[in-house]
Amino acid sequence: MEMIKLLDDRQRDDAFEAEWISISLAYFHGLPRRVSKKLKHFSLSTDADGNFLVLLNGNASFVPQWDFRSGADGPSAI
Repeated sequence: MEMIKLLDDRQRDDAFEAEWISISLAYFHGLPRRVSKKLKHFSLSTDADGNFLVLLNGNASFVPQWDFRSGADGPSAI
């Protein structure tokens, strides 16, 4: 439920992004919750839609952008 709580927060800053990536790595890839904070060497890139590619110990992990309905930085109108 941490993911839902995080999405309820309207603030989208660097702290939100770091938390989103950490939670998503745990949820989607079964990695330890704070894996990105424990490692000194990892890389992060984003694609045109705002999705993330996290490279940890030579393994690439996809993390979706938080508002995958619109590709925008916030809730989309339905």
